[in-house]
Amino acid sequence: MRYVFLIFLFLGVFSCRTFPEYPVVYNYVYDSEAYFKGKDCSFVGKTVYKGKPLRVSIKIAVDSTYCEPSFADFDGLFSFCLDTTKVTDNSYIQFVAEGYEPKRLWLRKFLKSDKVVELKKGSVTREEWMRFHEGIRFCALFNDIVTAPEDEI
Repeated sequence: MRYVFLIFLFLGVFSCRTFPEYPVVYNYVYDSEAYFKGKDCSFVGKTVYKGKPLRVSIKIAVDSTYCEPSFADFDGLFSFCLDTTKVTDNSYIQFVAEGYEPKRLWLRKFLKSDKVVELKKGSVTREEWMRFHEGIRFCALFNDIVTAPEDEI
């Protein structure tokens, strides 16, 4: 037992010396004020199939560098925040759900509508839907994360 204790003590003391210069670790913090600055968060919509609520994944593509993800809940309701000053004629909103046809609408037209989207039965497989769903999760991944000031690290 004594030898085991000495081995652990030896490893504990000398293992810290093997990496004398530790890599720099950045401290990332969530900055909700930076994320919501200049954005309108009043957009609420609903996705349905024959009047019944539908869960879908939604991508709001404003341009090639700016997009927002959204997801409809079990009631088919979704909401999103958007910087409306960046909306162009090529901006679109895309709805994808397993077992339904994907639907793409021009964003300006959608924003002026009643925001209820009717989907039709289609052939989107589970794999296609999961690929889309996982892809849009990274749309706005770093919009709300900033590095902490040096004095807080």
